[in-house]
Amino acid sequence: MTVTRRFAATVDWLSGQGLVVRRKLGLGELLFIPNARAMHETIVKTLRRDPLFLVDKKARPNVLSRIKAA
Repeated sequence: MTVTRRFAATVDWLSGQGLVVRRKLGLGELLFIPNARAMHETIVKTLRRDPLFLVDKKARPNVLSRIKAA
């Protein structure tokens, strides 16, 4: 896929919403979803408000032009 996504920022946003819990695991980090239903509902609600929520802000104009062209 050639669209720039914003996974790191999204994980930070989800953590801020209390939907993802970060835990140290060995030398890395575990991202735990304690309530998948709450996460799903929040993401769907957010995507309905902003369909390009998961697309990097710099890439949004390009994506919008592709959507309008289709």
